[in-house]
Amino acid sequence: MQELPIHCVNLKAFRTSLNMRQKDIADKLGVSKDLYYKIETGKINPTYNFLERLAKAFPNVNINKILFDTNIFNLYM
Repeated sequence: MQELPIHCVNLKAFRTSLNMRQKDIADKLGVSKDLYYKIETGKINPTYNFLERLAKAFPNVNINKILFDTNIFNLYM
């Protein structure tokens, strides 16, 4: 089984830390649940537009950390 990219692991950890379902976060970002699912599960990479929506919806979250940080507990710094 192939290991998921770190941004997938971090997106899921972030979403679950907020007690949100994929549909909930997709609605907040203004994207389809299918698109969010594909990004979170590594089927497609997040686009700039997606990341921009994420940054606007959650201004306290460091997008670089979601994309690259292996320590998922530091997403807010």
